[in-house]
Amino acid sequence: MPGNPTGASAPADWSLIGMAAASIAVTFLESDPEIVWDEERSATVRDLLGTNSD
Repeated sequence: MPGNPTGASAPADWSLIGMAAASIAVTFLESDPEIVWDEERSATVRDLLGTNSD
């Protein structure tokens, strides 16, 4: 099922269970207003998760 429950830049295919879990998570979690998501922070997180596309 195409959807975008997390507010990502583009919709993606989600299972119904995945859509429900993401919807619950974004209901109860909020971003820290003191964190600035610049390119450096994004690259650091991608490196930590092993998802850097470089």
